[in-house]
Amino acid sequence: MRKSQVRGLFFESLVKKLLYNSGYTSITDGKIQGRGEKHQIDAYGKFSFHVPFVFPIRLLAEAKWYSTNVKLQHVRNFVGVVKDISENYFVKPRTNVNELNELLEKRYTDCGAIFSATSFSIQAQRYAYAQCIYLIPYNNNSILKDILNDVNVIINYNLDRFSIKNIYYEDSQDIIKYKNLVDDLLNSDLRLSNNLQGIGSYLGILDGIYPVHILSDKKIQFNTEKPDEYKLNINKDMMYLEDDCIRIIFNDEYNEKIEFNFPLIIANELLASFTDYLKISPFSYIDIPITIINKDQQSMRRIYQLRINSEDRIKIRDNLNKWLKGDYHF
Repeated sequence: MRKSQVRGLFFESLVKKLLYNSGYTSITDGKIQGRGEKHQIDAYGKFSFHVPFVFPIRLLAEAKWYSTNVKLQHVRNFVGVVKDISENYFVKPRTNVNELNELLEKRYTDCGAIFSATSFSIQAQRYAYAQCIYLIPYNNNSILKDILNDVNVIINYNLDRFSIKNIYYEDSQDIIKYKNLVDDLLNSDLRLSNNLQGIGSYLGILDGIYPVHILSDKKIQFNTEKPDEYKLNINKDMMYLEDDCIRIIFNDEYNEKIEFNFPLIIANELLASFTDYLKISPFSYIDIPITIINKDQQSMRRIYQLRINSEDRIKIRDNLNKWLKGDYHF
């Protein structure tokens, strides 16, 4: 097995763990039947919150850890996969309640997302935006950096255990064998397990429009006794343009570090839509749907809002406008 393939398997397992910590249930991987063919999906699961008039949301996720950024062809392939899976349902007359329930349980609102340890090319970003594929980059993310470094150490130390030269997803028994080995290595490494358990992982919605994966150096101190709004401040002007993606580091009101990356094309679209049509400032807030435990040890579902102050919104907007005046042609 090539080292790049081993690294990909480890990253798939990491993404599954992060999604599970972000409120997705039944997170797994494997083949899903599409309208025309079965497709290997790196991670898929249902979101624990339901939306009126929408079938349960099922995330179809690809996990990529390349030495370079994700290209247009990678996104193009995934668009076809998501389309084929989402079209695979059949409606026929049901004669009893059980058959009707079975029909409803098998219907989903399928959403496609690509999680990448590196960045995305501008062409890949533009195509993904047009085809409603969401992109979650982690390039240079300081919170995930130590975890990915730990993974590289584990891979180098155990590379001889991944013995074959090539493996393909069609070799189902071999892929299961190696995925089980990856899971065992991840769970047995105490340093990596502690790092994963210590960080916060939250999928939020930026300005009510675009999903972002928020990572925090410690779990955010959401409190059922407090209002739903938390304040964010940019951490020492730490906002970067790196490989065509934006990375911003905030501090919350408890001075914990919060960080997320998002594609440059999305920044461009947010700026254009808000300033041209809505006449309000972009990058105002991030909504986080989350299940928390109250003081009576009961689970509660709430949507908390991380609100960015007006001065920082201006800083973000000014930086983005400066960067977008470069050689980018959207």
